[in-house]
Amino acid sequence: MSDLDSLLKQIPIDQIATKLGVDHDVAEDAVAKVLPTIVAGLSANSKDKAGAASLEKALAKHEGVPHGRSTRSTPPTARRSCVTSSGRTKTRSSRR
Repeated sequence: MSDLDSLLKQIPIDQIATKLGVDHDVAEDAVAKVLPTIVAGLSANSKDKAGAASLEKALAKHEGVPHGRSTRSTPPTARRSCVTSSGRTKTRSSRR
């Protein structure tokens, strides 16, 4: 678990909280809950040759892009997520 804790400390929780319009503790709790699933998915993808190539391509696409910036100039939709009291995440799209 210490590897996940170390990874969690590197994530810009305040930026996530600001973008989602929630306080720091809510954002940190949500990230801490989803992080093991994300890491497991990345691990599973990296074991397959095609999955590993896909991950490398995605990383190369974002190389040199500052945190919080998209590689797209104008995203077609804005996504707004919120964590419900049951711990589930709801995502809703809206046109910009």
